[in-house]
Amino acid sequence: MTDEKKYNLISKMLDAPETLTDDELDLIVSDDELIGMLDASAKLKAAYTVPANINAEEEWKRFRPRIKRLNRMPARWWMRVAAIFLGVIFLSALLVRLTDFVLTPGRQPF
Repeated sequence: MTDEKKYNLISKMLDAPETLTDDELDLIVSDDELIGMLDASAKLKAAYTVPANINAEEEWKRFRPRIKRLNRMPARWWMRVAAIFLGVIFLSALLVRLTDFVLTPGRQPF
């Protein structure tokens, strides 16, 4: 395929892809460079769609109950209590061990 014919196909493919004939489509499919350009132009066209008209207030009304349900999870508070309890036990054991070391002469720290 000549460069001039390839450029004509590219311009037709980018400007008016619905006017391509079956023979021109066969030529595009047989050329790797043209198939890549066709794929890129299809992705660009798909990305350039007009965003949907979304009502933000209505979406927040639908979303807020889910947030409230997540905040009320009972697993959160008892895990905090357990972590605090284990921390207190660890610190008290460390304090007992250190005071035992300080008050007893000739002992190793741990």
